Amino acid sequence: MDSFTKKRVEKILDNYIDRKIPNHLKHEVQMKYKFRGDTVMLSQEKPAYMPGHRVEYPIAQFRFEDSYWKVYWKDSKKNGILSMILSQIRTLKSN
Repeated sequence: MDSFTKKRVEKILDNYIDRKIPNHLKHEVQMKYKFRGDTVMLSQEKPAYMPGHRVEYPIAQFRFEDSYWKVYWKDSKKNGILSMILSQIRTLKSN
């Protein structure tokens, strides 16, 4: 993934995360993302049942394939396998 696209994705996800978690919960619940090649993993981190421990839950994975962003999510009915959402998101290109 080129640096321009990576910066755009970071900005979009930072704005999403900032709006998604209410201010009074930001100290408890955190959302974060990780880049790996042309893939971005969005996850949520919460306190675990054991005090002092935190648990990370995957939310979605975005893959840039064939000039499209494909969105996958963790499907509990398929034993945790990431399943593809039917729609594909056309990439935003800089011309």
